[in-house]
Amino acid sequence: MQRDYLKKEYILDYVSSRLDDFIGECIIINDAKFHHNTSYSSTSSIIKNNILSMEELARKKIKNYSEDVLSVMADTDSHANGSSGISLSIVGLDDINEDEFEYDPFNVNQVDLLIQSDVVARRNSVHYGNEYIASDEIEAEKIRSIDVRLFKYIDLLISKGKIKDDEKAIATLVQRYNCLRNMAITLKQVGLDIPIREMSYDNCCSLDVDMLASSPKLILRN
Repeated sequence: MQRDYLKKEYILDYVSSRLDDFIGECIIINDAKFHHNTSYSSTSSIIKNNILSMEELARKKIKNYSEDVLSVMADTDSHANGSSGISLSIVGLDDINEDEFEYDPFNVNQVDLLIQSDVVARRNSVHYGNEYIASDEIEAEKIRSIDVRLFKYIDLLISKGKIKDDEKAIATLVQRYNCLRNMAITLKQVGLDIPIREMSYDNCCSLDVDMLASSPKLILRN
């Protein structure tokens, strides 16, 4: 495996430059009304194992959730999806009440998976007026796009004026970049043709999966 070792002061320019290199054509996604948010670190596992509930993740030994944790999560009054459901959201609904919160799936700190519209899910407005719960696992083939917002994350860090001195922020950027690379590698391994898009400013730019998968792993050097 190739590796690039860089000191923290060079990380920002490196990641920005590499992302620019990977930018490809604009890809518009249709027939994908659902959003599912997940962490950068969990996305490769989803590509391999589908989108699963906490119970299924534990049963398949993909994640090690204790019985106590599963019992707490099963309380749907505090966790709408419980331990056996999968949380989804839909944007742009016109029937959300004024006293309801609307979930924003475009979180700069999470990966936004666009899910095919024919997935069966029931609406649950306990916490968010636009939240839906799927009872069955969602096959990875139902993912229409993997959207990230790394440019926006970088811009937010720059706006704080201390990006090159913030070791935690730099380490997070390196981790997310490497996770992005792992997503591309996993897509090629399992043979799924799912676009990865850089959607920081809704410009629908796809990232070249082949280039991303073959790029060196980024290592933060002391």
